[in-house]
Amino acid sequence: MNLNDNHTLTRNDHGDTSHGAASNVFLKTGGARRRVLEALAHALAVATDEELQDWLDMSQNTERPRRVELVQLGYVEDSGARRKTRSGSNAVLWRATQLGRDAL
Repeated sequence: MNLNDNHTLTRNDHGDTSHGAASNVFLKTGGARRRVLEALAHALAVATDEELQDWLDMSQNTERPRRVELVQLGYVEDSGARRKTRSGSNAVLWRATQLGRDAL
C-alpha cells in the first residue's frame, strides 16, 4: 500500500477508478478540507489563508494544512493575485479550481 498521487491510501495494483474513489473519500471524510473548499468555491471566491481562518473560525494550524492538501489534489490554486494581511505582508489569494468545484 502506498500514498497515491492524490495523497490517499490505495494499493499499487488498484486501477484508476479506485484512485478516483479514494480522492472522493479524502474530501468527504475531511470536514475541515471540505469547509475550506466550500468557502473558496461558493462563499468567498478568493481568500488569503488569514481570511479563510477568520471566515471559518479555524486555527491556522488546521486551515493551512487542509488548504495545502487541497492544492496538492488540484482542488485549490494560487489565483495570481495578492492582498495585504493584517501585518501588512502580501499574501496569496487562493481560489477553487474547476476540479475542486466539481468535487463538491
